[in-house]
Amino acid sequence: MENQQLAEQAQRHVRAVRAFYFNLVTYLFINLFLFIIDYVTSPGEWWFYWVSIGWGFGLVIQAWTVFGKSQMFGADWERKKIQEYMEKNDKQ
Repeated sequence: MENQQLAEQAQRHVRAVRAFYFNLVTYLFINLFLFIIDYVTSPGEWWFYWVSIGWGFGLVIQAWTVFGKSQMFGADWERKKIQEYMEKNDKQ
């Protein structure tokens, strides 16, 4: 990979990390706000956690795509699969 491509890939990754942390902070503040509203308006009947669970699931998926996917299906994996495919087709 040439330097320009590496720089673009690094820039995309840094933007994705920044977006994740922005979403994480937003998640925490909004859910704290919803907890306070829930506590004040209907103590004992909790509903805020439904939002937390749904949004949290989305946040986990985003974290996996930003931080975890690179180990499983990253560039090295892709290069290896391309090489395997090319070798398989050469044998035929």
